[in-house]
Amino acid sequence: MDLTPLRCFAAVAEHGSVHAAAQDLHLSQASVSRHVQRLERELGAELFTRRDGRALELTDAGRRVLADAHELLDDAQRRWASLRELARGDAPRVTVGVGTLASLSEWFGALMHDFRAAHPDVRLATVESYDFAATQRGIARGEVDVGVNGVAVGAPPPELEVRPFAPLEPRLVVAPGHRLARRGRIALEDVAGAPFAFLDGSESMQRFEAACAAAGVEPNVVQRCDQVLTLAHLVGSGDVVTAVYAAGRHDLPGPPGHALVMIDLDLPGPVFELAVMWARGRRLDPAAQAFADHAVAVLCEGGTAAFQN
Repeated sequence: MDLTPLRCFAAVAEHGSVHAAAQDLHLSQASVSRHVQRLERELGAELFTRRDGRALELTDAGRRVLADAHELLDDAQRRWASLRELARGDAPRVTVGVGTLASLSEWFGALMHDFRAAHPDVRLATVESYDFAATQRGIARGEVDVGVNGVAVGAPPPELEVRPFAPLEPRLVVAPGHRLARRGRIALEDVAGAPFAFLDGSESMQRFEAACAAAGVEPNVVQRCDQVLTLAHLVGSGDVVTAVYAAGRHDLPGPPGHALVMIDLDLPGPVFELAVMWARGRRLDPAAQAFADHAVAVLCEGGTAAFQN
């Protein structure tokens, strides 16, 4: 499959214009336009709303396609890198699946740092996911070696070896100077009118909206983001707040520069916990096994104090 139309579509969606996308991709504007139009023909739907003199906006179809387009492009890039490594006989590589919030947290960075220090010959790659099931699917497909993400309490997928280490609890994420930053616990009604932003299609967004629906509250979602760094910037600036699932352990804080406030939500469905996981019955290669052992020892057995050793 020629991925150029997808790359052009993703670039135009990011920049809001064919001109900026063409500069980013080092292609002509005419070429970018042709690739986007070709993709629209192949999908049978218009992906952008075109108005003279205004930035291009995604249609509903475009928004639905964009997240999977990014996932497909990222997957192709990872696979191509893996092929290069195999061809060159490069150093062993371990791919770690992780939730987006955890990927920004200091404890996950410390986990990765300590493993690299102990295993300098191993190359680490991370695959971030907006929902828990994505990491589990990556493990099942052999695209992820070890996952650090959420699983349902008491009902982990039978195809996974799971080592839980922290409950996952709903938290409101706000800027440190936000009026709610110093509150120990809040109710859904306390933020009913607050402007929210979410990673579009994320587990947190879906479950927050379900909790609001159960409580008869209409959430004020003003922005849906495609990238976690965009969401982190918006929340950090104080313009919006967001709701996430965070580790219910004080030694596993959230992203630096943000405050986490407990929020009471009547959440339908299962309760989740953070866990280290890998495929059951599939022998890990030595590097992946070393990372799994390291993650279990630090997160599940030793606590984050082990980062200081």
